[in-house]
Amino acid sequence: MLELLRARLGPGLAVEPVHAAAEATGLESGAFDLVLFADAAQWVDPERAGSEAARLLAPAGAVAIVETAFAATPFMRGLAELLARANPKARSRPPGAARQILTLAGAGAAVEEERFLQDAELDAEALAALLASLSYAGAALGPAGLAALAGEARALAARCGGARFTRLLTLRHARRRPGARRPRRA
Repeated sequence: MLELLRARLGPGLAVEPVHAAAEATGLESGAFDLVLFADAAQWVDPERAGSEAARLLAPAGAVAIVETAFAATPFMRGLAELLARANPKARSRPPGAARQILTLAGAGAAVEEERFLQDAELDAEALAALLASLSYAGAALGPAGLAALAGEARALAARCGGARFTRLLTLRHARRRPGARRPRRA
């Protein structure tokens, strides 16, 4: 995925993809204006990841978390069931993880929230590409498992009158105040 990201970066973007755990990146302290967790709160230890994000952020840096939720449509409910059946190890988001990360990294700054709706009609090729892009599907299932899942998803789409990928994206973000101290643990 890092190579794909590098290939897609536009000219002039100062982005250096790094393969590291969110809880211990090894990157320079206080050197970043933004730390972003994109649909990742369920995969990290919130306390350790929040502390690491706090360490990475510049004094007026911002931390942002994007979380997603499938819409309550017949196709999306069916897709969620297929995904859960295909990979029972996929994690659900622990309650409060995003807030915990934001509180630790944002040093008590006010958290703002924005919501967006993603709604796209998918043909068979786009549906297969979407499934392959999901870490708990494409990377986790291997080629044979992914092919089987894609076949089931195409059959689901036929029963539902088409594949319409609809989900709610919630962006929560906080900008640190210079000089603010992060909250201490009790």
